[in-house]
Amino acid sequence: MSSENNTAAHDLVTTDTIDESGLDIGNTSLITGYTTQSIDPYTVKLTINISPQDFAKSIEQAYKSECRHYHIQGFRPGKAPRKLIERQYGSDVFFEKAIELSVDDLYSQAVEELDLNVVFKPKLSSNPAISESGVTLNVDLMVMPKPIPGEYKGITVPEYDINPTAEEINEIINTEREKNARIYTVERPSQMGDVVIINFTGYVDDKPFEGGHDDGYELTLGSHTFIDTFEDQLVGQETGESVFVRVTFPENYGNAELAGKPATFDVYVIEIREKQLPEMDDDFAQDISEFETFEEYRNDVINSLRQKKVYEGMRFRREAISAEIINRTQIDLPPALVEARLHTDMHRFEHELEDEDVDLNQYLTNLGMSREEFHEQFKQRAERELKEQVAFAELVKKENIKPTAEELEQELEDVGRIYNLKRNQINIEAVVDLLIKRKAVDYATEHAAKNEIDEYIDNINPEALKELTEIEATEIKTNEINTNEIETNEELDTMKSDE
Repeated sequence: MSSENNTAAHDLVTTDTIDESGLDIGNTSLITGYTTQSIDPYTVKLTINISPQDFAKSIEQAYKSECRHYHIQGFRPGKAPRKLIERQYGSDVFFEKAIELSVDDLYSQAVEELDLNVVFKPKLSSNPAISESGVTLNVDLMVMPKPIPGEYKGITVPEYDINPTAEEINEIINTEREKNARIYTVERPSQMGDVVIINFTGYVDDKPFEGGHDDGYELTLGSHTFIDTFEDQLVGQETGESVFVRVTFPENYGNAELAGKPATFDVYVIEIREKQLPEMDDDFAQDISEFETFEEYRNDVINSLRQKKVYEGMRFRREAISAEIINRTQIDLPPALVEARLHTDMHRFEHELEDEDVDLNQYLTNLGMSREEFHEQFKQRAERELKEQVAFAELVKKENIKPTAEELEQELEDVGRIYNLKRNQINIEAVVDLLIKRKAVDYATEHAAKNEIDEYIDNINPEALKELTEIEATEIKTNEINTNEIETNEELDTMKSDE
C-alpha cells in the first residue's frame, strides 16, 4: 500500500467515527454510492465508495478474524488488543483483509440493485483509493448478458414409432430359437451358420503376435466375431483341413501395433457342427414360455417390445423437449466461462483415465482422434451443458419450481441406494440441482403437445403404467447423475471451510 494511502488510512480510522473500543457501531449504509462502466459485453467495472464508518467496521471484523496470527508479547494468540497490534505491525495491518471483506460483503448489494448476472468471484482491478472521505474500490465483474427465454409451453416433438417392426419381432424369437437349437457334428464342407472348432495362429510381418493364437475355438460362421473376411474364407472347408486366411486389421483397431496391417492366420479345422433351429410352432412356445400357442407367445413378444419402445419414446420426448427449450432461449455465454468449464471437464476426464491406468494419447489414438478434435468435442459439450443450466434456470425462476422436503428425502434415498453412498457422502446441493432440473423437464413435458405415446399411456392398465414410470424414473436418475458431482469432495469441503 502506498505511503499516501497509508497516511490517508491513518486519518480515516482515527476520526471521530471511532470510539475507545475501535469503531462507531451506528447503523449506516455499507455503500455510499457506486458507478458502473461497461468494458465489453462480458465485463463491468464497478466502482464502490465505502463510507469511513463502514470501513471502520470492516477493519474491526478483519481484526477479529486475523488477530490470532499476530504475536504480541504478554498476550496469548488472539487476545492482544487491536491498538497494540496496529502499533507494532502498522496502522494499516488489517486493511488488506478489511478490503477483502468489504468486496465480499458489499459488491453483492450493488449487483442485486443493478441486476447483474455475475459468473466469477469479483476481483479488484486496481489498488483501493483511501482518503478521509472513505475508500473507493474498483472491481471487475465477469457477467453474462441476460438470457432471453422463449416459449416453453406447447412444444411439439417428432413422433416416436412405438410399434415393433417384423424384423424386431423376429430377432427376439430367433434369439430364443438359437438358445434352444440342436447342435450336432456333420461330415461335409462348412456353411454359413455352422459352428467350426478351430486352432489358429496369426502372423504379422511373418511373426506371431500376442493374442493371435488359440486352440479349440468355437466360431459361428457369419457371426462377424473375427475381422475382415476371416469367416468367409472358412466356408467350404472340411474337417481335418488346414487353410491360410489372409485379412487386414481395421485402421481403428484397438491395438495400435496391429491397426491397418495385413495378417495371415494358419487355421486348422477340428470339427464342423450344424445348428438345427426349432420350428416356430406351439411346441416351441410351450417349451420356452408359459403360453400354449405360438400366436400367444408372439403377441407377448410384441407387447413387451411396444412397452420398451414406449419407455424409449418417453426418454426421447424428454430429451427433445429439453433440447428445444435450450434452442428457444437466447444465450450469450462469456468465453471465459466456457473455458473454465472446459478446463474442469477435461481435467476430470484425464484424472479418470489415470485411475484406470489409461494413457490419454493412447486413448485418442485408439479413437482415431487428434488433441484438437478432443478439445473441440469437450468445448462443445461444455457450451451445451452451460446453456442447459442457464435455460432451465430461467424456467425454474419463472415458474417458481422447488422440490418439497419429501421429494428431496426420496431423492437422497434413491441416490444412496443406486450408488451405494452414505448420506454424509452425498453432495446434497448437487442432488437438489438435479432434482430441480428434472422437475423443470417434468413441467415442460406436461405442458408439451400430446402425441401417440401419451395416448398409449392413457390406455395402459394401472399396474403396467406404475412399472413403466418406475423404470423410467430409475433410468433418468441413473443417466442424469454423475457420481463425481453428487459424491462429497472432502478436499474441496476443507478448502471451503478454510475460506
